Amino acid sequence: MKDITELKKELIGISKEEKIQRLSQRIVNIQVSLSGFAGNNKRDEETLKLESLQYLLGEIEKNPEGYESKISDKNLIPFIYDRNLDWFFSAKNIPNQNLVFETIEYFDDGARKDFFKPLDFLNLLWAQYEYVKNNRNNAYSTLTHLKELPLNPEQKHVLFGFILKWYGGYPVENLDKQFDTALRLIEREFLSYVGETPEKKFCQRNWVEYSRLKKIEVKMNNSINGKETNSEYDFVKVKEYLKNIPDIQGQILFLTELQTEYRQNKTGLEFDLGTPFDEQCELEIKKLDKILKVEQTVSNQAPQLFKLSQRKGAKTDLIRILNAIYELKLIDKADGLTPSKQEFFEALGNFLGTDLSKYHSNLSQAFKNQPVKVNLLIFDEMIKITQNAHSDNQ
Repeated sequence: MKDITELKKELIGISKEEKIQRLSQRIVNIQVSLSGFAGNNKRDEETLKLESLQYLLGEIEKNPEGYESKISDKNLIPFIYDRNLDWFFSAKNIPNQNLVFETIEYFDDGARKDFFKPLDFLNLLWAQYEYVKNNRNNAYSTLTHLKELPLNPEQKHVLFGFILKWYGGYPVENLDKQFDTALRLIEREFLSYVGETPEKKFCQRNWVEYSRLKKIEVKMNNSINGKETNSEYDFVKVKEYLKNIPDIQGQILFLTELQTEYRQNKTGLEFDLGTPFDEQCELEIKKLDKILKVEQTVSNQAPQLFKLSQRKGAKTDLIRILNAIYELKLIDKADGLTPSKQEFFEALGNFLGTDLSKYHSNLSQAFKNQPVKVNLLIFDEMIKITQNAHSDNQ
């Protein structure tokens, strides 16, 4: 069989479907040949080839873009999604489409042209954007995770800047205190990068535009009862603008500041045909606050019913088993999509109250430092358990 490096070169440039077909056929061929070998060196050699092919197949199934990228290697693949441009250009998935356009243009023909492939970066950014959101209660560990990504310092700086930008820019300002803490740690790391960079300007909060949008410059120039109105605020347009703010905390912040500004500038001459503008803001804030509390309650209310056994080697064995379950495609997300392996391991880790986010390192160390037989022991035990169960039911 061809060396795995040569095989990777052979696969470059062909479709994902064809790559999977070729690898699957090679895997089947080796599995057939293994049935003809007894326990000897040849069998061990073929088993190692099989494991390498299965691992490569997993990489390609998860992320062909990352696999083909000039700037990312296999170590980065577990940390990026595999979503095409149609997914990112869907307002249903990302309501603030301006951010998507700005990000693509930035790497396509902007300040960082050719620094990242735009689609690769969007997949990396969105994966880490969601990681920050889902792990904000562990702010320092979240920062550690980001700092340990297999990127060079400049690439990390760019990524951190865009995470901040997609959360509203910096200086960080988030109503959720815990979220604010997590983002401020990222902000501090981002600003610690020496020298002026395009991101230090591009990812900064645009205060002039922010103020202009807050005011929603719509004036009514009609006079009512001979008195000129001073209404600069149109709640219908405010509601429309809220769609551009990706998170509920940001929407609440926007409404709170707009409401405060309106009340500070009231002259007493305002004439409202319906509910006053500031009361409409108040009602919307209360609604959003309730939604936010429900989301936070749902995410925090589940009690920790199970935990990982204290048995020696339990964590590594669990990772081996979960890796096999993932590769067998036995589990999908609730929306029907296939989870990334990173998502899968982190979710199962949260369920058991243990950190499985570094599963790839654990597997690599196990494969590197232990023979195949040791890595297969847990599966041998599972075979015996199934055989016993089968015998008991005969």
